[in-house]
Amino acid sequence: MRTLLRSLILVAAVASPVTAQRPGQVVLHGSVVDADSHAPIVGAFVAGAEDRTGVLTDSLGRFSLLLERAGTYPLRFVQLGYHTLQATMPKQAETRMFTVGLKADAIEIEGLTVLADKLDQHDLFDTSAGTAAELLRQAMPFGTWGATCAPRPIERSGGFPPA
Repeated sequence: MRTLLRSLILVAAVASPVTAQRPGQVVLHGSVVDADSHAPIVGAFVAGAEDRTGVLTDSLGRFSLLLERAGTYPLRFVQLGYHTLQATMPKQAETRMFTVGLKADAIEIEGLTVLADKLDQHDLFDTSAGTAAELLRQAMPFGTWGATCAPRPIERSGGFPPA
């Protein structure tokens, strides 16, 4: 029984991602936070500066990145809404967790134009127009007004109205 338990522990240790590194490789551990608020940044992309593949930070902004062992580690940190950061981590990053702060960046998007026809106030108060739903149907002729906006009777059976 003891031999089986030791074997299972050995298999679990060999299969873990931290020990999956080969000779000549190192795993860098760190976290990415907002430079101003120090809040963790979820889903930030972390990679070697020239690599196309990398990892994403978890819900606490943490990451573990497998790289070839080197004297220094040029890294790239990318997240929408933040300035991309390229930083070189020293050899000491191999043995301790480090934190990187990203500065917020405004996102510029194309403008949005909303067009509407003018609705005369007289039309709003004209009782010959009918119900509010009929007035809406006239003012905004698009969409399906029949089933979605038509009032339905509410049965009072002591509970909430049916959905």
